Amino acid sequence: MQTFDFDISYEDLNVSFKDIEEIAPEESKGMEDFAIPFNQIIYEGKHFIDAKGGYRIMEDFECGDTTICIGETIFETGRIIARQFRKAEKIAIFACTAGPGVRKTYDRYMSENDPLKAFMTDTLGTVGVEKAMDIIHANLEQELQKDGLHCTNRYSPGYCGWLVSEQQKLWKFLPKDYCGIKLTESSLMLPIKSVSGIIGIGGNVRKAAYSCAICDLNHCIYRRKKTH
Repeated sequence: MQTFDFDISYEDLNVSFKDIEEIAPEESKGMEDFAIPFNQIIYEGKHFIDAKGGYRIMEDFECGDTTICIGETIFETGRIIARQFRKAEKIAIFACTAGPGVRKTYDRYMSENDPLKAFMTDTLGTVGVEKAMDIIHANLEQELQKDGLHCTNRYSPGYCGWLVSEQQKLWKFLPKDYCGIKLTESSLMLPIKSVSGIIGIGGNVRKAAYSCAICDLNHCIYRRKKTH
């Protein structure tokens, strides 16, 4: 079971206050008033963000109208996601985490009765894991280009109607406790600031705008995420 693994330095994440505003558009209203303390948390992130992740490419893949099949495992992704994979020839299964330090730092600030810094730490963790996954996704794109292939956007259980419980199926294709991530019986990933999902691969697939207009998940980070 070959995986392509990455340890990503905090410096390479290059987190800025603009990233904070863009990844949490609803919660960030008025956040400009807290730019200075937020920038301090961003600076301190080098002490508690430990980003790592990777992916595994599967060739035994088929796509239906509302399902994606990897080997003998059928994922009920729903129509929105399945449509993006119809022209795919392979599929990449990914996972990434910002590390356990985010929750530890959050808990410390809460114990110190400083919920603002706890909130900022939590938000930085969300930004950190997504920026780390952006780097991994970009690496996959570069490797595929060598063979004239492309990739889709990435999709995770819990989005666009794909049930979170299907994490259990997804993690059967990744090494146990991959990148230090554990999956609970309720399909929660620990550390909390972790992501996993799938990316389509093929000569005729492309990244496209996320189908936000037909998705009813209002608090989705991908509503502000642009493709390149």
